[in-house]
Amino acid sequence: MKKITWKRMLSVALAATMVAGVFTGCGKSSSKSNDPDHFSMWIFQTDGAGKYYTDYNDSAAVQYIEAQTWDTENGGIGDGESLDFDFQVPVAGSESDNFNTLLSTGDYPDLLDLTVSSENAEALADDGILMDITEYVEKYMPNYVAYLEQNPELKMLCTSTDDEGKTHYYQICMLGDSVRDPWQGYMYRRDWIVKYATPTDYVWDWDSDTVKKNGHPEVTPLSEAKKQNNLTGWKKNEVTSFSASDGDDPDNTYEDNVIFPSGTSDPLTISDWEWMFEAFDKAIAERGWDDAYDISISYMGNSTLGDLVSSFGGGNGYYYINDGTVEYDGTSENFKTYTECMQNWYDQGWLDKQFYTRTDIFYMINTTGVSQGKVGLWSAYTGTALGSVIRDTCMDESDKEDAYAMAAPLPINDTYGSDAQKFKDPDCMYHDSRKAAALGVTNKCEDKDLATLFTFFDWTYTMEGALLTNLGLTEEQISETKLDPNLYEEYGYKGSYELTTGDDGKPLYTQLIPLDDAVGGAVTATRMCVGLQLNGNTDDYTIEQDESAVLKHAYELWTKYEDTGSASDYASLLNSDDSQTWSTMQTTVRDYMSQNLPQVIRGEKTWDEYVAGMEANDPSSVCELLQKQIDKAK
Repeated sequence: MKKITWKRMLSVALAATMVAGVFTGCGKSSSKSNDPDHFSMWIFQTDGAGKYYTDYNDSAAVQYIEAQTWDTENGGIGDGESLDFDFQVPVAGSESDNFNTLLSTGDYPDLLDLTVSSENAEALADDGILMDITEYVEKYMPNYVAYLEQNPELKMLCTSTDDEGKTHYYQICMLGDSVRDPWQGYMYRRDWIVKYATPTDYVWDWDSDTVKKNGHPEVTPLSEAKKQNNLTGWKKNEVTSFSASDGDDPDNTYEDNVIFPSGTSDPLTISDWEWMFEAFDKAIAERGWDDAYDISISYMGNSTLGDLVSSFGGGNGYYYINDGTVEYDGTSENFKTYTECMQNWYDQGWLDKQFYTRTDIFYMINTTGVSQGKVGLWSAYTGTALGSVIRDTCMDESDKEDAYAMAAPLPINDTYGSDAQKFKDPDCMYHDSRKAAALGVTNKCEDKDLATLFTFFDWTYTMEGALLTNLGLTEEQISETKLDPNLYEEYGYKGSYELTTGDDGKPLYTQLIPLDDAVGGAVTATRMCVGLQLNGNTDDYTIEQDESAVLKHAYELWTKYEDTGSASDYASLLNSDDSQTWSTMQTTVRDYMSQNLPQVIRGEKTWDEYVAGMEANDPSSVCELLQKQIDKAK
């Protein structure tokens, strides 16, 4: 007997009412629904937000895919049958409700993007919604299976193992071939450093034996080194004043002579950040602003994803993987040290006094203040303020002339706590998972041409297929496909990319559509949720993009440390009952944190009081749920 979940018990009458009007761009007519080569697909959203087309079938990549025939014997494009798709797209903001409604009424399509599913693929198969697609994957998807075998950490996230040790496939995962370049990160006002920071009289001596051996001077920060009269590992700073030059193209030619107390041209440590804050204070005071500040944090007191919290010995103040063991980190000494730092920043006036009232997402805190140039250091999308972009929206007239934002990596703590919290690389941060998306094949497909469908799916895990789904069509592919509409012709591009050989001998794929032109995404097929996601951070090939020098440097800084502590991927492996237990505890922990941690940072509650209240919720009790999944993977 199949398990009945809460979603299946929703009122069919109510759900049927909700279905009406929740789709946009629903694709082609359903008159072909009985055709074995026709597949309907629910996708999370379309590209271009309707700017280029309302029907995802009009994507050039989808048109190309539908124009091919698929060789089920040998794989890939060849003699065989063609495929025909239509797409159902929910109205923006209604995605979760729409997904649940489709499941509750049984009126779901052949294929489902599982992005917003509250149950994992195995549970949906137990519900009788998704098929067990193991036989099709193993027969028609050799490239996909081989890739998972080569990447066991991904295989664990994309398959299920029964009590007899047999592997089952209930979903097909879109997989990153490497770590994706971050789409957000910390940035700071470099121009304010040039104008208002006073170079320290000493900086770290990276050529000294002490720093070569330890990675830092014997005593740091500088104020403590002077206090102890121990400057071993420090050297006299030869830079006595800062200056900068934009060059002809600021985002590519900007130069300055800034050197941080750590002796580096980019901020490295917590004391580097605090040195920056002193300069930001001078800039804000000169402008007479009372609504500006140096840095803000999440309204709940920290980001449960890690990031800045992880700079104080590791961890995230939440659920965290520490050397393969799932722990609740929110009462640890590391998290206490982070809290002590935030208390000091709050007392010094460096931390946004209104941080606890700003309910924005952590990378969108006070976007108005940031764009107006009233924040010294912040986290945001890459394209919102990096480089000279911020000049267009700054309020201060002088800032309109020379404001410049540069990226900052997560800092190393050299100031707070004990040795256990100092000079440790951050190990838990917001980096995208290599499991980028997942697609489910529903029971509506049982009598359809799954051999052809899965042959196409497998093609997207080859370089040929991945290039098309990720980047779009080449000039040759465009010429051999009757495109209608033809966005390439309409916007004046001969193709999405060109292939040459780089100086290093590797294949070089040069994108022909600039990154700031959204048509580049509108000609791809990434919304189909299958295939390799080409992130370009491998030794096998290079993707040359139209990126500015300041953005390329930002990617280097934001990926400086490795993310080993994130636990979120493993939650997707939990069964329905464990998932509900996990979610309930997460809600309890987050609610308590958001109500009480800001009080600790503001000095209204002691750390011990906070810990006592949190431990009463027994947050560690659910760690074993994720630990079972990790142990199974081992």
